[in-house]
Amino acid sequence: MKGFAATSLRSRLIFLVILAVIPSLLLVAHLSAVGRRGGVAAAESDALRLAQLAAYGHARLIYGARELLTTLAELKEFRSGDPAATTVMLEKLLPYYRMYSNLGMATPDGKVVSSAVPSKELESVMDRVWFREVLRTRQFAVGEYQSGGADGRDTLSFGCPMLDTNGAVRAVVFATVQLFSIGRQLLPVELPVGSESVVVDRQGLVLARQPPSEQKLGVLAPQSGIIRSVATERLEGTMRALAPDGSAWLYAYSLVGTKYGADGYAIVGIPLKTAYAAANRLLRDHLLGLAVVFLLALAA
Repeated sequence: MKGFAATSLRSRLIFLVILAVIPSLLLVAHLSAVGRRGGVAAAESDALRLAQLAAYGHARLIYGARELLTTLAELKEFRSGDPAATTVMLEKLLPYYRMYSNLGMATPDGKVVSSAVPSKELESVMDRVWFREVLRTRQFAVGEYQSGGADGRDTLSFGCPMLDTNGAVRAVVFATVQLFSIGRQLLPVELPVGSESVVVDRQGLVLARQPPSEQKLGVLAPQSGIIRSVATERLEGTMRALAPDGSAWLYAYSLVGTKYGADGYAIVGIPLKTAYAAANRLLRDHLLGLAVVFLLALAA
């Protein structure tokens, strides 16, 4: 009977200790969950900041092209309508703008009449997206990915109208950038290990990728479909989704665009285990601390 009483008393004491410790354990567990949510929010904010930096780099490229073409469209050599004089000017200017692979001017019917880089055949740009957009809006326009064809140089082009006194398009001045130049705009962005950053055009085709890889440019980015499903509601944001290989990733995206719509997106993808590593580690440490405290309370 004495042994049973001692055991019963010990059980009651343990029960009382558990009752006393449970509120503290629940409070610590709640604070741990709140701390993890804060860590997750911080990780998503950092990912979005990386996407914004990549978008800013691409937007800066577009802004530079707009400033250059707007200036060229006002030069007397261009407004004179003399293709020979315009070609001479373009040939002189191109070496000073090494980012561009070509500068030129086309008539409203798409015929290229002046080009800094000589062409063996008379080229037409009537089928180019940027050219049609310039004619439609009479404003600066950004093109889409253009395959390099025979020369193997994948490019992105920009166009700007030259208007007459009545506001009609007299000609279209254009600039062409090789895609490796766009990739340089992403280099200042430092990504977490195992992460990637891509800039895509409005079709979702990859214009630049960091870190550099052997994957081709101009292919449809796997992330583009995911982003387009939510981008109609927000210009930028974050989301969690599965990559083509089934792994879980955190994606952040930021719009690159003008008042006429999206010219592309910058997308940063980070594996969830990397993105939330700090938050998960904090939660794991807190849970381990909870277990130690609970065991010590029972031992006491």
